[in-house]
Amino acid sequence: MQLARVKVAAVICCLLALGAGVASRAQAGSMEFADLSGTIQHPLEAGTNAGSVLIFYWHDCPICNSYAPEINRLSAHYTNFAFYIVQVDPDLTPDAARVHARQFDLHPPILLDRRHVLVRLAKASVAPEAVVFGKAGDVLYRGRIDNLYAGLNQRRAEATEHDLRAALDAIAAGRLVTNQPPAVGCLIATSVAKVASPTFDKDIAPVLYKNCAVCHRPGEVAPFSLLTYRDTGKRAKQIARVTGERIMPPWKAEAGFGQFANDRHLTPEQIALFQDWAEAGAPEGQSADLPSAPKFTDGWTLGEPDVVLEPDEDYPLAAEGPDIYRCFVIPTKFTEDHYIGAMEIRPGNRKVVHHVIVHFDTTGTARELDARDPGPGYTSFGGVGFKSSGMIGGWAPGILPTFLPEGIGRLVPSGADLVVQVHYHRSGKPETDRTKVGLYFTRGIVDKKVRAWPLAKLALRIPAGDSDYVAHASLTVPRDVTAYRVTPHMHLLGREMKVTATLPDGTLLPLVHVNNWDFNWQTSYQFATPLQLPAGTRVELEAHYDNSAGNPVNPNNPPKMVKWGEQTTDEMCLAFVAYTLNSEHLARGAAAHGEQEPSASK
Repeated sequence: MQLARVKVAAVICCLLALGAGVASRAQAGSMEFADLSGTIQHPLEAGTNAGSVLIFYWHDCPICNSYAPEINRLSAHYTNFAFYIVQVDPDLTPDAARVHARQFDLHPPILLDRRHVLVRLAKASVAPEAVVFGKAGDVLYRGRIDNLYAGLNQRRAEATEHDLRAALDAIAAGRLVTNQPPAVGCLIATSVAKVASPTFDKDIAPVLYKNCAVCHRPGEVAPFSLLTYRDTGKRAKQIARVTGERIMPPWKAEAGFGQFANDRHLTPEQIALFQDWAEAGAPEGQSADLPSAPKFTDGWTLGEPDVVLEPDEDYPLAAEGPDIYRCFVIPTKFTEDHYIGAMEIRPGNRKVVHHVIVHFDTTGTARELDARDPGPGYTSFGGVGFKSSGMIGGWAPGILPTFLPEGIGRLVPSGADLVVQVHYHRSGKPETDRTKVGLYFTRGIVDKKVRAWPLAKLALRIPAGDSDYVAHASLTVPRDVTAYRVTPHMHLLGREMKVTATLPDGTLLPLVHVNNWDFNWQTSYQFATPLQLPAGTRVELEAHYDNSAGNPVNPNNPPKMVKWGEQTTDEMCLAFVAYTLNSEHLARGAAAHGEQEPSASK
């Protein structure tokens, strides 16, 4: 869908240093596993808990199984900690794990760590071994549960030293845990999980074709192709690094907080594949295992547009210098209103086009700005330099155009000008670009118009030096609506944004959580299933900003008070929610009945 968006594309910059003894908070937030019920768990993210307790477990180890009752007692008693059982057998199937869990009545969530991602991260070596991660993601305890076993064949009648209990009591009280006796049990051989090394043909190519090839192919924006072993094998270590650090593929939303149709993030298991493949020397495998490379449409992806709009001349870009946000004003020459079912943007030079946002203007203001700035278009950072009449959509690498559902359209009024804002970055040599916009009119009767609420905190005053300024905004939904997308937006001081919806019955719906904001890589998050928000729903936004000298992208040195504004050196606190009115039926003449807007806190 081409709904309201501000910037597009995304990067998750989280460190996942497999094998490290200490995990950073960014690492903790980046780890997600599905438990046996299919629920996404973040085993290293303590959240509101005092910490996370991981019990590494081998299902057919008698010592592990003898601890099942004590593990249940611990998880029931220490409710201020999140407990997880981590099954480490690489051959254990989910069905077998469920049978085992029923037999031993295991209560904590059970995670399958087949490729030993958590084993290596926690440096676990024995099952059962307890590893406790604190709220900052660091390891606070690693050792035995208690002293029930003095050795493999030396079991006491009962435990006399309860080491894990003592450790949890100390951690909850804020004390350092100095006593960490080693665990006794079944040794974990991390090499067991890598006996069958991943190969390009069988394991790596399917992931690349699904998640990376849309950009990493000839003629696209990525700097190199990843369609063949020849292209990929020589970059195995680099690929392992950028996937392990969550730089690629670009995706900013925290897993498990909302579900999105355009989700591009890799699972920990897929990340481990790249790590293991690089460590194994990047074997190619057997050609019989290689799937067919994906096929991409040449020319317009959705077919020939109804209207193609472009600037009158190329825009020249020098070899070096800062990035440029250039706005091109293109008359539509529409003599009547049109509803748009899709929009496709084709950058003229993908080497230098970072992303594109398309607004429309019915006031003539954009033409005035264009006339005052020499050359094609005019420069405006952060926005289009005025309050636009509306936003149609945008493009970034990896974003494919799609049609809106039947009967739904975005209105472009008669006589409107398109304002096409292009973010350019330099390539190291002189370049030119002429980006085209293809508009596809809706077919059939349009019954509902796509709208967007700007959930915003306009009264921003971020003090100089404040490293964690928190802003809130909220609105109350006045009528039943269907929500399709949410688009967070901040500038260079932004660090985190979370958007939630509380239904009238108290149900909390997570919309999106971006925990590591980057102004240059933003996206619009399309819900996997459109959300029904009844009248009275409260939509809330919480945003965090870093206006300290420690923020490397702070545009002010020294830091100064920053307020709301259009320029990049100003700030914004904004999230668009794209929606349709459930009661609107344009085909029957039942429009918006005056279109009541939601009441929003400023």
